[in-house]
Amino acid sequence: MLDLGVSISEIDRASWLITGYLVGYTAAIPVMGRVADRIGHREAFLLALGLFAMGSVFVAISPTLAVWFGEEDQALQWMIGARVFQSVGGGAVIPIAIVAAGHLVPSKQHAVAFGLLGACAEGGAVLGPLWGGVITNIFSWEWTFWLNLPPVALIAILVFNTRKSTIAKVKVDFVGGVLFTVGLAALTLGLTALGGPLQNQLWLLGSGIVAIVAMVWRQKRVGYPFLPRTVLQGVRVQSANATQLLVGAVLIIGMVTIPLMANTVLGSSALEGGLYLLRMTLAIAVTALLGGAISQRYGARLPAVAGLILVVIGYLAMSRWDNNIGDPWLTAHLMISGSGFGLLIAPITQSALQHTTEQDWGARASLVTLSRLIGMTLGLATLIAWGTARFSSLTENIPEISKDPESFRLFTDAAVNAGVIVFQGFFAAGAVIGIIAIVPVILMTRR
Repeated sequence: MLDLGVSISEIDRASWLITGYLVGYTAAIPVMGRVADRIGHREAFLLALGLFAMGSVFVAISPTLAVWFGEEDQALQWMIGARVFQSVGGGAVIPIAIVAAGHLVPSKQHAVAFGLLGACAEGGAVLGPLWGGVITNIFSWEWTFWLNLPPVALIAILVFNTRKSTIAKVKVDFVGGVLFTVGLAALTLGLTALGGPLQNQLWLLGSGIVAIVAMVWRQKRVGYPFLPRTVLQGVRVQSANATQLLVGAVLIIGMVTIPLMANTVLGSSALEGGLYLLRMTLAIAVTALLGGAISQRYGARLPAVAGLILVVIGYLAMSRWDNNIGDPWLTAHLMISGSGFGLLIAPITQSALQHTTEQDWGARASLVTLSRLIGMTLGLATLIAWGTARFSSLTENIPEISKDPESFRLFTDAAVNAGVIVFQGFFAAGAVIGIIAIVPVILMTRR
């Protein structure tokens, strides 16, 4: 934000560095999942890695590109565009990996395979915040993108040496994909605009609804729909995706609020904020495999309900954090929440992929990943809009900052107290959403 000249009062603009990535990532998932069915999972995975690598380069040089094209004051917009491009490749990786795991292991071992895959994916979330904090402390933010290239090259070599997968004779509905992307982007922009001019909100939300309705209408009439009609059939599958959507909304609240709270009201560095988040994501990675083992032995309901209960307990405890929170309670609350999220991964995936043919695995894996990302995208947009408006209302009457020590202290204390109230509200909202998610969890499996 400092490098791009974005002030703290414009955090809603800066949030699109995350939201833009989530929109592109989410929109790419169902299309690339179907592309993987069509051209083969190995080839689709390599294509995704290539797009992700190119996007990483574009993000790193986006301020320079803005200068080259005479738009230096538009550097943030250039970077958001580069993030969207990068996300198209990133969005394909997880669903393709889920499908590959489904082909490579016997069906009786799918729950453990999905749990292991979830543990690996969350292992990246364990390292990511810490890695970002270390790199920005030692070098600069650009290196978090340049350093994507060596591991991408190594992964490409390893994937290239795996055997080819079978190719399904399916078509890809790119028109449906465009309608979905437009609808999701407009709805996200509309939610981000909450608290702003009513006309803008209505226009954006209305456009998003129209685009989604058009996509659904096309789904029913085209011979090769954007999402195969069979992938949403059945109460269990619908409930699994509903659960995933709500869990995504709860997860993004923690992933954004924890480091942001650390870096503001708690006065911690970027590295320390990463270490706070590490405590939750590490628990996710460890318990993801445990959730797969429990699902395989006892069914999906037990680990899923237990996971949601732990998430709610953890978030309720975090909703009482203030600027004096410290260990051991800080670590305990984060570990409880993370353990709950980890237990949920395998049972939701297993429930979504049960009772379907291999030809639709790519689409179903994409859909269950997509549901989580839609929850994260819309949840983040609403969170930023509500948080910005709430913080503004709480600070509108605080004294102006000046060089007088007493005035400066009053200003700082008022701003910190307002921030604490906003962050507590975020965690309380997450707990409420977690409680609501218990209903679809119970419906998604009989045992």
